[in-house]
Amino acid sequence: MIRCIAPRQLRGYRRHFFTLLSRDSTPSAQTYSLSRNLPYHPSLVYNVISDVDSYCKFVPYCVASTVIHRDQKTNQPAKATLRVGWQSFEETFESELTCEEPYSVVAQSYKHSLFKLLYTRWRIIPQADQTLSRVVMDLKFAFANPLYNAVSATFAPTVTKIMIEAFEKRIAEVHKHAQSEEEDD
Repeated sequence: MIRCIAPRQLRGYRRHFFTLLSRDSTPSAQTYSLSRNLPYHPSLVYNVISDVDSYCKFVPYCVASTVIHRDQKTNQPAKATLRVGWQSFEETFESELTCEEPYSVVAQSYKHSLFKLLYTRWRIIPQADQTLSRVVMDLKFAFANPLYNAVSATFAPTVTKIMIEAFEKRIAEVHKHAQSEEEDD
């Protein structure tokens, strides 16, 4: 026997074919952490990570990067905007920065519709030999759209790895450039 339910009996009941699309669901934050041992002095590593104005030169998908406010006492970046793009998609993020030279750079993004949460923390840990550093990048994010949040779980680990590798490469380039300048003197 097949029983039909009249529409009036379904009031207040919502069922979504894709539960990911439910407006009632709150996306949970995804977190990723990667670390690397680098053969560079902690101050060099810190200088590259805190040089937000240069991100557009080496961070994949970063189209523009601008420090819009610096701490008056330390002259470290305190607020910045990043514009990221891929194909025809672009998004601009404004972030508050907390820079503690030479140990950490924290970026907490706000003023954007794509994410509910976007947080990055870089920790630079000096090793016994001061020419070595351990770098830890912690990333925490939640898209405003639950579908994006679900889909991103498949590619976020790869993107996180690409990002830390871009910083590694930039640190090596800056180190090489500094060495060649010293040799020229």
